[in-house]
Amino acid sequence: CIDDMWVPKNRAFRYTSCPESSVGRSADVGILKGIAFAYGVSRDERLKEVLVKGVQFSMADRETRAHRGVGKSISMPMRGAYQVLVDLPERSG
Repeated sequence: CIDDMWVPKNRAFRYTSCPESSVGRSADVGILKGIAFAYGVSRDERLKEVLVKGVQFSMADRETRAHRGVGKSISMPMRGAYQVLVDLPERSG
């Protein structure tokens, strides 16, 4: 996922592995759940960097996030947030 879908300048993932696909926000927490688990097992610094940046962006101010509003647009990303946060590295800034 990181090699094919992570876009560092956006601190988010592409919607698909196709380099022409849009950088979407809806899949971020779902993908970050897997990265959080992998980091929890491996303590790989590359996973940590993506995890921290991805979480910081996904939890950013409402005006900078794509998750505006209520209903599905906020509940879909938040339903997996606890699974990401439990493995978030301590003192990540």
